[in-house]
Amino acid sequence: MLKPFPLMLAVCAAVATAASLEAQVEVRTLKQNLVLDNATQVHVDLSFGDVTVEGIAGGTAEVELVLECSRTDMDACKKRADRVQLAPRTRHGDLQIRLKRTPRARLRGIKARLKVRMPHDVPLEVDVGGGSIYLTGLRSHINVNSGGGDVDVLGVRERTSLVNVDVGFGKADLWLGDGRVQGTGWPRSIDWRGSGKAEINVDVVGQGDVSIRLE
Repeated sequence: MLKPFPLMLAVCAAVATAASLEAQVEVRTLKQNLVLDNATQVHVDLSFGDVTVEGIAGGTAEVELVLECSRTDMDACKKRADRVQLAPRTRHGDLQIRLKRTPRARLRGIKARLKVRMPHDVPLEVDVGGGSIYLTGLRSHINVNSGGGDVDVLGVRERTSLVNVDVGFGKADLWLGDGRVQGTGWPRSIDWRGSGKAEINVDVVGQGDVSIRLE
């Protein structure tokens, strides 16, 4: 019979082994630099994945897609990841950042992280089926439609004219220099007006918390 202390070590080792097997491993990274030319909006359109968008100076969008797989399904997952392609295109004034050849069922074990660095004065639209979204450094219109996942936005108060938020199942908070506006009703909603020109619209259909901070 194991003594209590060795038994504890054995349990901890088993938990650590299980966690190691479940850990995600980076299997592929795709990068592209995209010139906006005549595009008047950047549109991130993904069926899955976490999205980070950072506003920068200049006229180029820098895109990085990282795909990760679980150790428990590495070989099959990596084959699926190898088929995924970044397929940006410009249509009707929109620079669309999207993927092609993605397997069904939310990529069946693939975890994706998309990072975009884009001109800060260009409007942004984000459509994501599921995943967390973080936006910072943007000075123009922001429109987010999410099937589920947390949304965090760091914006500029003096440039913002409207914050409109609707959350199906979760919290909604708008943080200002002089306090906080909490979402009310069901679904949770926020409707705040400012003196700027840029609008921030966030709609989360499923589960997720929305936090917007204007500084």
